[in-house]
Amino acid sequence: ADVIGDASVAAANFTAEQGVDHAARLARFAIDMMSAARETALDGDDPDPREGIPLRIGIHCGPVSAVLVGEQAVKFTLMGEAASTAARMESS
Repeated sequence: ADVIGDASVAAANFTAEQGVDHAARLARFAIDMMSAARETALDGDDPDPREGIPLRIGIHCGPVSAVLVGEQAVKFTLMGEAASTAARMESS
């Protein structure tokens, strides 16, 4: 995972070709994440069913490279057009 702004970015399946339904599988996963976040109380002592964990999801598919940058404070990051598109999605 990487961070863009205040968002966590995840990448998956670096080693295999994606199936033709990969976008649909990602969308179903995102919907399940939203449901789980909505049902998770932020305050265990005062659970309010109308509130949950706020979550924003954006999906983009494409090639990326995972690299380590820096010498003193080494950071893992994703590079490539798909990562650039994700950054633009997060900033708009």
